[in-house]
Amino acid sequence: MHSKAFRRITAVVLIIAAFVCAYIPSIGSLRTSAAEDYRQWLQMDARWGSVQLGSSSETMSSAGCLVTSIAMLAVHSGSKSVDDFSPLTLVNTFNSLNAFDRYGSIASWASVTKAIPDVSFVMKYTFTSSTKSGKAAEMKALSDKGYYLVCSTGGHWVLIDSIVGDTVYMMDPAKKDTVLFDSYSNANITQLRVFTGKNSPCNTQPVVTAPAPTAAPTTAAPTTLPKYKLGEYCNSGASSVAVYSAPNNGSEIASVKYGQIVEILSTTDDIGLIQLGAEQGWVDMRKLTFTGCADSRRKGDINGDGLIDCHDLALLEEYLLSLTELPDGISILRECEISAADINDDGSVDNNDVIYYLSAICN
Repeated sequence: MHSKAFRRITAVVLIIAAFVCAYIPSIGSLRTSAAEDYRQWLQMDARWGSVQLGSSSETMSSAGCLVTSIAMLAVHSGSKSVDDFSPLTLVNTFNSLNAFDRYGSIASWASVTKAIPDVSFVMKYTFTSSTKSGKAAEMKALSDKGYYLVCSTGGHWVLIDSIVGDTVYMMDPAKKDTVLFDSYSNANITQLRVFTGKNSPCNTQPVVTAPAPTAAPTTAAPTTLPKYKLGEYCNSGASSVAVYSAPNNGSEIASVKYGQIVEILSTTDDIGLIQLGAEQGWVDMRKLTFTGCADSRRKGDINGDGLIDCHDLALLEEYLLSLTELPDGISILRECEISAADINDDGSVDNNDVIYYLSAICN
């Protein structure tokens, strides 16, 4: 646990960070080139706002929020490049496929894959929760499974960018706002459209189980694969997973909340060993999901979307605050994300990184 002095210093730095991100009118993202920022695409852009949606009376400006959201999703997932793709490209392709009905709505979701082969419609999703935190948790669970989400806000569609705690960040085709529940009524946020893209937003892998042996050898004991991989696991389903002081359910010494990460050092049957500072703890592996990743992210790009921006800074803020609350051994970020958060590459994730982010984002 960290000292009160550390908490005070962290609080001051993070307040400054929040102030800067809130009041700079147009935060620019660090980019490796002068490519157009797809996050800033608006349905009423003069380049495509007047384009008609099929034979309907609607145009991109009046009803093109879903088309624009899908266009942003295509680039966001690595399925398309801004070098040769935009909402104009997509609406023209949809028109050539007769994808719109007489009201300007997409008549068949199969048209999405015809227009963008690496993007596929998966399902319509209706929230089971009525609270903001519950809906954020449902969206985080879907995102953790590798899905991209387009959210209905009641007659309007936005692309979900990332979920940090109860805060849901979005790309809105109608305006520059980025926080979903600050911009739209919770009561109107009832449905999602779920997609897959070329790249997954989260690298998760299923538990590996050993295949049943076809025949037992006569001279040696059968060799089996371990039931679980060792490495990082997250709580992606339960509200809380207990950590016990002994393998056979000793006293509860900690808990892994939804979205938190632990490293499994060894397993016996369905019980995994973790290190909590100087203590050891045991967890039920059946309640955790393997989330170890080998992806190498460039410094600063915590969420792996190719940009260094306020979304990454928000993740860093959340991580630094969690250090004052969580025991060693439980984290809200994976190792690859923590490494990326060390934007100044000094081997430590701390307030100095916040200052580097502010300098990078504001310049």
